[in-house]
Amino acid sequence: MNRNILFVDDEANILEAYKTILTPAQRRTSRRRKTQQLEYNLFFAESGERAVEIYQEQFEKGDPIAAGFFDMIMPGGIDGTETIRQIRLIDPSIMCAIVTAYADRDPKEIREFFDDQSMWLYLNKPFNDGEIRQLAQNLVSAWNLRKENREYSENLEKLVKQRTEALNLELEKVAIVQRNLLPQSIPEYPNLEIGVYYDTCIELGGGGDYYDLIELPEDKLGIVVADASGHGPSAACIMAITRAFFRDLATQENMSPGKLLQALNEKVDGNYPRGNFVTMLYAVIDLKTGTLTSANSAHPFSVYGQKNNYQIMETETGMMLGMFVGEYPEHTIQLTPGDMVFMFTDGIEEHKNEKREEFGYERILQTCEEHGHEPSQQFIDALVKKANEYRKDLPREDDFTFVAIRWKSDYQSK
Repeated sequence: MNRNILFVDDEANILEAYKTILTPAQRRTSRRRKTQQLEYNLFFAESGERAVEIYQEQFEKGDPIAAGFFDMIMPGGIDGTETIRQIRLIDPSIMCAIVTAYADRDPKEIREFFDDQSMWLYLNKPFNDGEIRQLAQNLVSAWNLRKENREYSENLEKLVKQRTEALNLELEKVAIVQRNLLPQSIPEYPNLEIGVYYDTCIELGGGGDYYDLIELPEDKLGIVVADASGHGPSAACIMAITRAFFRDLATQENMSPGKLLQALNEKVDGNYPRGNFVTMLYAVIDLKTGTLTSANSAHPFSVYGQKNNYQIMETETGMMLGMFVGEYPEHTIQLTPGDMVFMFTDGIEEHKNEKREEFGYERILQTCEEHGHEPSQQFIDALVKKANEYRKDLPREDDFTFVAIRWKSDYQSK
């Protein structure tokens, strides 16, 4: 415990009085009272300049002074106010008692040096023994308590930092695992052009979006875009469960999009945390004919078309996965050369600007008309750029996942 106290006064008899009051060996008292009195390390200075020197010396030794008693009027050098100012420039933690013979002295000039009123107090001369002993004990105790609180806060901050770094490392691993579950390469076909984009709205912990491209028997390609409720690690885990079941079902014989969603819904039942769900759009394209069959579990509708004729593929949908049992109607269209189909999660549709206005289907369709003639990946890049400009400097609130496919006219048999 720090019991260092500095006394500053230009009158030697005042300094001697402090010493007499606070030195047990010089007090005529009973043994019992003597043992109850705290012992302090006392430092004395008859000028402000010397007080600053003493404080600096103790501070550099690593044995700082906890409290100081300061006279205000000290002729021939710096006064008490300037002494306190210079000492607090060295270390502002000192607890101060302002001791003056002028009862009407305005303390405002002292207050400006302290950001905390509890760091100092005012005492008028003449003082009595009890006042000095009590003030010394209070100031020293307050200094030590503040030191303990600072150390506790620093240790707590250090512990929080360590735990945060460890947590961030684990979240980073989750994000890496999730990205590894996504297609690591995009398949190439002579008659189908594919562009993709995936980005989470948080830096660590993964996200709830998922897309997949799975090659199926009989020259067919399965395309899935899905979105789990929530964000971060919990959504990433839900999506990992969904992917495992989806991949297991997709290659089974006669597993059309509608049948797959129904079977998948039954599989995930009881495997999601209570209240969580997944929306999914699953489409299968026949690479020989350009026939596209899809089924939807409460997922945003895709957009398709070409040139100036893009439209929303509004189809009948089933319930989101993991909530209710039901059927999933299928919808089939015949793609013509140049047709683009754009599948996405609701992050782009509900993307907001500073006025809290959503990006919406209207701007998606507008971007299709402006850039839909470009290669699929370039179209997606243009959409991402437009979305970022729409949001400006605001943080993105949801994940972005896009898959764009274009049926080409230069198809040749494998």
